[in-house]
Amino acid sequence: MFGNDRFHSRKYLKKSYTGKSIIKTAGKRYLKIPKLGYVKTSKNGVLQNTKIKRYTVLLEPTGKYYLSLQVEISEPEKYSLTGKRVGIDVGVG
Repeated sequence: MFGNDRFHSRKYLKKSYTGKSIIKTAGKRYLKIPKLGYVKTSKNGVLQNTKIKRYTVLLEPTGKYYLSLQVEISEPEKYSLTGKRVGIDVGVG
């Protein structure tokens, strides 16, 4: 049966846990999550200057765990205008 929707029963739903607790970054690639301990991330240093608001731990039917994060990023620093001119050589020609 290709092309038709398949409806699954409720017993095959994905298992997940959502939390609002404080998550701390431990180094560049590790997060300390309550009830789980230290978790290694696939990103290197991306979460250094962020505030983690909420997290969801998801267990897939294949047995793999996934962690999704909702983060708050601070606005980047704005530079003051100096009034000086800047020349850029793009190397065209």
